[in-house]
Amino acid sequence: MNPLLQPFSTPYEAPPFNLIREEHYLPAIEELIRQAEREIALITDNPEAPSFQNTISALERSGARLGVVTAILFNLNHAETSETLQKIAQQASSLLTEYSNRLMMNEKLFERVKTVHEANQGQQQLGVEEQTILTNWYRDFVRNGALLKGDQKKRFAEIRTRLAKFTLEFADHVLAETNDYVLHLTDRQDLAGLPAYVVDAAAQEAQEAGLEGWLFTLHAPSMVPLMKYSSRRCLREKIHRAYAFRCNQGNEHDNKERIREIVNLRLELANLLGFKDYASYELESKMAKNTTTVLALLDELHEAARPVALEELDEVASFARESGADFELQAWDWAYYSEKLKEQKYGFKEEMLKPYFELTRVIDGIFLLANRLYGIRFTPITDLPLYHPDVRAYEVTDQYGRFLALFYADFFPRKGKQGGAWMNDFRTRERSSDGAVQLPMAVMCCNQSVPIEDQPSLMRMGEVTTLFHEFGHALQHILTSIDEPMVSGINGIEWDAVEIASQFMENWCWEPEGLALISGHYETQDVLPKKLLDKMLAA
Repeated sequence: MNPLLQPFSTPYEAPPFNLIREEHYLPAIEELIRQAEREIALITDNPEAPSFQNTISALERSGARLGVVTAILFNLNHAETSETLQKIAQQASSLLTEYSNRLMMNEKLFERVKTVHEANQGQQQLGVEEQTILTNWYRDFVRNGALLKGDQKKRFAEIRTRLAKFTLEFADHVLAETNDYVLHLTDRQDLAGLPAYVVDAAAQEAQEAGLEGWLFTLHAPSMVPLMKYSSRRCLREKIHRAYAFRCNQGNEHDNKERIREIVNLRLELANLLGFKDYASYELESKMAKNTTTVLALLDELHEAARPVALEELDEVASFARESGADFELQAWDWAYYSEKLKEQKYGFKEEMLKPYFELTRVIDGIFLLANRLYGIRFTPITDLPLYHPDVRAYEVTDQYGRFLALFYADFFPRKGKQGGAWMNDFRTRERSSDGAVQLPMAVMCCNQSVPIEDQPSLMRMGEVTTLFHEFGHALQHILTSIDEPMVSGINGIEWDAVEIASQFMENWCWEPEGLALISGHYETQDVLPKKLLDKMLAA
């Protein structure tokens, strides 16, 4: 029995990760595509005149189960993947793109959507959410080739299929190159300048790999401290080049040809739809609308930022020369000398902060902050199936104890996890045709500093702000009150404005009230001293 095709008999119908196997995905997706196409056929074969309810609303809710299953697959392909799962994701992507092509180029379906769209132009019959959904669906059909004819339509479908394949391969190759590289040190002199916690973490990496000495990787918690603190310039250059030249080594993971293919295919796709370039095609559906707006903003930022950047560059370069550097600063020198300058100028080292930002303390504090701001509570759930032991799950309730959402937090780097940080969803808020409301499930993934032996995860300030940033996205998804999935949660805002909620949350990292909630020495429980806070803000 395929658990992906059965109702999830878990709390809140959460994904039953303990039952799902890799071999379940493709059969489930194939069956759910067939079911979705039967739902589409009911729309196109409906003898009634097209209306919002029998066309747009029905289309909006078609393939709902397919969306749940693909969300599970592609989330795991980012957070807990394997070679087998990557191949499955490639095959699934091909199947889904072919299904999407058939959907978007279904002439009978598009005629119904077009009829409803034209009937509501300039009318006030629909609410804001409904009108937005109608506009978006019509726009999506047009942007996905519905108005093309003959060979152009066929070529457009081919391009979308190839783009889906190449973009997935690109990400898979980056992960493989990131995981393949290690900087293995056996000479203690190579540890010069590194704080004790960095050395301990590298020793733990080596021990877990069955090696003597110290091991550094291209994952941020390992690489960033090396770039910032190591006085061994040759090592900083070595790991910087390894990071910068990922997928540019002429091996099986080389992405140069994929980049060429992706860029050329995107240009051809845009041209088929009447756009001069892919940027114009992408921006049409965004707040910016066109390249002129974007370039004007970039010029404005450049004019304001460049003089300050040049001043900082000169200051750091002068400091480096005074410190004995007889070379021109390179990319692998900037973090090191900037950190040294901050130490001299402000008496501040970022490592001073780490004991005050223990992960559990930060998480408890950010939940308390959310409670004070929005009246919501996060309660740990211990009996929910998880896709990895590092993942934590929380029940989110409002001030009256009513369930709002499930929240998953995945904090640490590992071989099967992409680098960086992101928020995604396993499920979006949606009201079904029978009136039942499906509540959202959000997952937040970071790559935080790992615990070292008996020491908990102690975070750099950059990791704290990243966590707050991604939590802002999660809050936007969790707190939505909109029942239409196309405009619910993180789907309800243009992608060039989607960072507003997350950047708003970052502000609390620098406010005394916020810092009081998230900081405290992991051994003494002392609050972050005001003197150290002032130094941090000055630096």
